[in-house]
Amino acid sequence: MRVEIEGVPQGAIEVELQLLPRIGETIKVMYGADAEVKGEVTEVEHYINQHK
Repeated sequence: MRVEIEGVPQGAIEVELQLLPRIGETIKVMYGADAEVKGEVTEVEHYINQHK
């Protein structure tokens, strides 16, 4: 599932997840050799596009 992480200084980061995180969980995304963003999940919004 493709997700977009918003509210980071870089703008937004798109990542592919195998599991949907739950509110209150901590998630860490490595997006470079020494670059990471880590934070607590505060909101989960579902959007399903059936027209791809």
